Amino acid sequence: MDTGAMTYFSEVLQERLRELLAGSGDLCAKIEVERNLDGPVDEVESAVARSQEEFRLHMRQRNRTLLLEIQEALRLIEDGEFGTCLECGGSIGIARLKVQPMTTVCIECKKEMEKAKKRIVAS
Repeated sequence: MDTGAMTYFSEVLQERLRELLAGSGDLCAKIEVERNLDGPVDEVESAVARSQEEFRLHMRQRNRTLLLEIQEALRLIEDGEFGTCLECGGSIGIARLKVQPMTTVCIECKKEMEKAKKRIVAS
């Protein structure tokens, strides 16, 4: 992959990282504010509060996963390995990277991984 493409993806990933970190800070602040409020009054409010807390925890885990994926992609750019499939060693392709810049596998390998996953679930 040429230097211009590497620079482009580095900038895209760094912007996503900034957005993710800003959003994570907002989410953490919201969780702390809501924890400091008086507890729910009845069962319905209690159930809603639990559901909201589970959703926020899920979002924090999702954001953590995205953070790690972005950091890995930036490391691959630094190492000159970005855009190379970690499964087969082939090119991932610019079109796929534009849609999913954190991906580490080409579309063919991803399809095979999904097929294998379906076989395991069906077993």
